[in-house]
Amino acid sequence: MQHPDITKIKHVVCLHYGVTLEEINSRCRRRPVVQARQVAMYLIRMCTDITLWGIAKAFNRTHNAVVNAMRVIRKDLELMTVAANLRKLCDL
Repeated sequence: MQHPDITKIKHVVCLHYGVTLEEINSRCRRRPVVQARQVAMYLIRMCTDITLWGIAKAFNRTHNAVVNAMRVIRKDLELMTVAANLRKLCDL
């Protein structure tokens, strides 16, 4: 199976979140743009062999910005899992 590249992931994330490639690559700090950027960074890391430094370069960001994006998305995923488990428990 072929892995998606950075451009493909960015494009799909932009479509999903309703932001442009220019916005996701910009310094914009509006919440929808930041969230889309963080998700794209996370997906690139999980779906490719590109390093954190490589991802940072692709978004004109620092290594620390990518590390923070990883942390934020992991935390969001954990919260979603906890919420799903609580819903299941409430249904018992």
